[in-house]
Amino acid sequence: MKTFEERLNDYVLSHPGFNANYVYDYVLQQHKKAIWKVQHRVEERLQNMLASNASVLFLTITFDDEHLPTKENEKSTETLVFDYLVSQPGVISFVANTDYGKKNGRFHWHALVLTELDLSHLGWMCGSVDFERVRKTSVPLRLSRYLVKLKKHATKILDPVIIYYPNHFRAKGGE
Repeated sequence: MKTFEERLNDYVLSHPGFNANYVYDYVLQQHKKAIWKVQHRVEERLQNMLASNASVLFLTITFDDEHLPTKENEKSTETLVFDYLVSQPGVISFVANTDYGKKNGRFHWHALVLTELDLSHLGWMCGSVDFERVRKTSVPLRLSRYLVKLKKHATKILDPVIIYYPNHFRAKGGE
């Protein structure tokens, strides 16, 4: 998703005769619509996962010191995390995003994974993976806070990193 500044610049370049205030207001409105769409898409996917009959796991995927990416290389970890999650047998769907620890500011990933089987720590050679099964009857406070954070994180103006699998979620037996 383009940043607001990028959208504004594109619009000004393609419409040089327009009033600057009008252009600003129009692009801001379009940007807000784009943010709402992303938030809605994330929320819908999470609700579908929690409504499914399969298990939902909350993962924290960390990097050891040897594999911890530099600030410039953090986006390159997207492929590593995607490949790890897709390689797990039984994975139906997931939503994953980057985060930084509160205490030390250390880079890591979180994921909500819809799966028919238990996941394995095997296959993630860059650090560790912590699993927590989500009880669908009563979502714990920690997880509910994370879900709100994930929805907001999906629309960060500065280079959001969020990955979905598969691209279009379809519940088993669903339309």
